Amino acid sequence: MIKKSLIAILACLMTISCSKYEYTDQLQKLGGRVVNLEAMVLEANTQFENLHQIITAIENNGYITEMMISSDGEYYLTFNTGKTIVLRQGKNGKDGKDGQKIDFLIDVKQGEDEIYYWTINGQWLLDEDGNRVPASARDGKDGKDGKPMSETGAIAPQMRINTVNRHWEISTDGGKTWSDTGFVADGTNGQDGKDGNDDIFKSVTVSSDNKSITFVLRDGRSFTVPIL
Repeated sequence: MIKKSLIAILACLMTISCSKYEYTDQLQKLGGRVVNLEAMVLEANTQFENLHQIITAIENNGYITEMMISSDGEYYLTFNTGKTIVLRQGKNGKDGKDGQKIDFLIDVKQGEDEIYYWTINGQWLLDEDGNRVPASARDGKDGKDGKPMSETGAIAPQMRINTVNRHWEISTDGGKTWSDTGFVADGTNGQDGKDGNDDIFKSVTVSSDNKSITFVLRDGRSFTVPIL
């Protein structure tokens, strides 16, 4: 009788121990997943802002006032608008198989009016009124007399992940309203990321005389911004 009781107690303790281990393991996996999703959101918004600043400089005769390259290859660039961006080309290509990558391609395309507009996976990004969203702040008045270029002409879109359906949502009005993009934040909408080119920039090259920087996008298009 005593032997049977001891066996029963041991079995119970083992069950509790296993359940506790499985529960802890699940919590750790969940925590890791949340960190990955937060990193994806941060990267998407960073890419929008980086390209926004570059296109704004291109369309307003802007330039780079300061440049620093870190030991791990990160480019810290400050524009005459006072904005600073950090470029990490190919960052997202390290993984991608488990959803730790952006599920779509952020890009810009020039319209028939010669203005650059945002695109996602090659499609025009539209606001809630159905208008294409400009990728740069255009203000020809500022910048000629040493004043910073206006940022009122356009803002970089913002991304977030819906915690219920795990869809990417986008805002084109500074976070006031959000629209469902239809993309699921699990790595199923993009490429596998093995080639290291899942970032919007394929390469960033400083000229031999250190007077300009050329940004090459994934589709081969390039933009050159002077360093003054």
